[in-house]
Amino acid sequence: MSKSEWEKGTLKIPAKAWKPLRDGLAVAFNERQVKVFEFALQIHAKMLEMKKGAKRGAFNASTAWSALTSGAASIVPDSFSDDEKDLIERSILGPHDKRTGAIYVPKKKDFPLAVSTKAETYDAEDGTITLNHKAQELTWYVYENNHAVEHARDSYMGKVMFALLAKIQWTRGTGGEFYGNDEYNAESEGSGSGGNYTTATYRMKTKAELEQEEKDRQRSRMGYGYSYSGLGYRR
Repeated sequence: MSKSEWEKGTLKIPAKAWKPLRDGLAVAFNERQVKVFEFALQIHAKMLEMKKGAKRGAFNASTAWSALTSGAASIVPDSFSDDEKDLIERSILGPHDKRTGAIYVPKKKDFPLAVSTKAETYDAEDGTITLNHKAQELTWYVYENNHAVEHARDSYMGKVMFALLAKIQWTRGTGGEFYGNDEYNAESEGSGSGGNYTTATYRMKTKAELEQEEKDRQRSRMGYGYSYSGLGYRR
């Protein structure tokens, strides 16, 4: 079922958490770029094999690319985004408007790495992560589209971002919220219906909330059969 939706928001990051956040995003992005580059080399090698095995003049680079990356016979990992697939394609076949039928060897420079102190944006499929290094703020923006929020949050960098945000200890004056809307909520009738709604909140927790979380953790440990004496704890 279709669901047009969007989400956005800006968070003020605590000073001590800024470096771990910006570095964490860069490290994850760079690891992904290396993985995509390595796969591009594999695709290139397979295309050369196909060319070698084809009859003289019968090989077509675009057709070979489609055979390896489209439909049930595709060898591209399902986790790769459309942008990553396009990056690989351009590294092997060249820019879309300048193709001659030649096959090029993918180069590392085609898959640039991020410098944590300079990188300002990261792609998250239907979403974008933007960093303001001077203000130490992170902005999350998901463009309105069918299941856009779902896709963005489930993207590689989307998962990385939310995992890093979950580790931050928010302080007074930091944090913020993400908010959004979708076609079903927007069409709701009645007083107060249809407006934008909060999708995630990040803030400093109260002492009572922290104490409750600790109690919940203790109950969870006991519920799973942990023995304090067996773990070396004293009651």
